[in-house]
Amino acid sequence: MSLKMELDKFKTMMNVRKRMIYFLRFQRMTGSENQVTIDEQAWKLVLPDQWNLTSKHEKVIREGLETFVHDINRIENDRARKCFIIHYCYMRKKTVSECLEIAGTKSTNYHRYKQIAVLNFARIHENGELEVYK
Repeated sequence: MSLKMELDKFKTMMNVRKRMIYFLRFQRMTGSENQVTIDEQAWKLVLPDQWNLTSKHEKVIREGLETFVHDINRIENDRARKCFIIHYCYMRKKTVSECLEIAGTKSTNYHRYKQIAVLNFARIHENGELEVYK
C-alpha cells in the first residue's frame, strides 16, 4: 500500500513568502554598494563582485544572499523564474501592472508562472524545508 502525500500549495507558498522577507532584509542590510543585481537577459540574480560589508553580521548576510541567489537561479522554468524575480525582487518598487508589463504577460499567466516558481523554489531551498504536506 503506497501512501502518497499531497503538497499543501497554499501553506507552502506562505512559507516562501515569509522566507523571501529574509532575502529583502539581507538586501537592505548590505547597503547600496553590495546589492544583488538582476541580469534581465537571462533573468538570473547576480551577486556583487566584491563584498564591502562592515556589519558584525557580515558572514551571515553574505552566506544568506549567496544561498538565495543560488536557489532562485536554479528555478528551472525560465518564464517562471522571471516572474518570481519580478515579484520578489522588483515588487516593492513597482505596481502590479508594471510587473505584468516587465514580464510581458497577462495576469493569469503571470500568477501561474509565479506559482510554478514558488513551488519549485520551495522544493530547492534548504532541502525542501518550506514544503508543507497535507
